[in-house]
Amino acid sequence: MIIFDFAGFAGGVMTPSPNIIASTELVSSVYPDPGGVLPVPGYPDDPNILNLVFTWVGPPFQASGGPFPDLEFAGLSALSTYSGVKLTGYSARAVTNNGTATGLPAYNVGEVGAPTVPEPRTWAMMLVGFMAVGHVLRQRGTRRGRRVQTV
Repeated sequence: MIIFDFAGFAGGVMTPSPNIIASTELVSSVYPDPGGVLPVPGYPDDPNILNLVFTWVGPPFQASGGPFPDLEFAGLSALSTYSGVKLTGYSARAVTNNGTATGLPAYNVGEVGAPTVPEPRTWAMMLVGFMAVGHVLRQRGTRRGRRVQTV
């Protein structure tokens, strides 16, 4: 599963299974390969922001002899250095293991909340604010440092 444009991935992952790992890719290697997944319409993949990729590393799925119980992938989460959230797309690719479609690829797409990088004007406002605070503190320090000599 790929969550497109997952900003500030901090490496911490909470998953429902030890068989799922997370990694990041700037441009997903999973698409546009034949049979790969594509970004969700309306949520293009920004090539400057990392994508978060959850990968199954457990035992191989059985593709014949089913029906098999479903594996639960709900509750996947990851930590980010950013706290702002925006809607972005996710795409997932798996293999069907039940019924007449057994062994065929299964695709799933949707929307998900992902961390967002602060916009440049937000960074500029913070910088101006820090400079103003520094200026005020410097002025206070200068006033306190002055001594008047009387003769």
